[in-house]
Amino acid sequence: MYDNTETVADDTSVQTDNVQTETPTSDELDLTIDEIIKLNESDFEEFKDDAQHKGMKPLAHWMQHVPPDVRKHIANLRADYSRKTQSLAAEKKEIERLREELTQTKAGVLDGPLAKMVKEVDTAAEYDLCM
Repeated sequence: MYDNTETVADDTSVQTDNVQTETPTSDELDLTIDEIIKLNESDFEEFKDDAQHKGMKPLAHWMQHVPPDVRKHIANLRADYSRKTQSLAAEKKEIERLREELTQTKAGVLDGPLAKMVKEVDTAAEYDLCM
């Protein structure tokens, strides 16, 4: 018969690109939400404003391994990001509408009937404006 039980190793290290790194223990990861909120670029290289990290496991994978408070915080961040993105999209749409309106107004002023009348005025002629 075969033994179908799994053996869990006590090794907390992770092997990536031939570089041995230590996985933090749960005690090392015990941060409060306030501590997480206060983290900034100087605390972690990954927080740089221009960060474009590639090749990561999907967020759903990591969400299974974080405490509920952290999941809620991440959900709040994602919701805030979505609201801001949608707000920017609405503002962009309004700017495009205003740009089109301005273009049409400009065309009406430069190519409209009044503009044609002004172009037809004989600027060399003398007019008696005092009648």
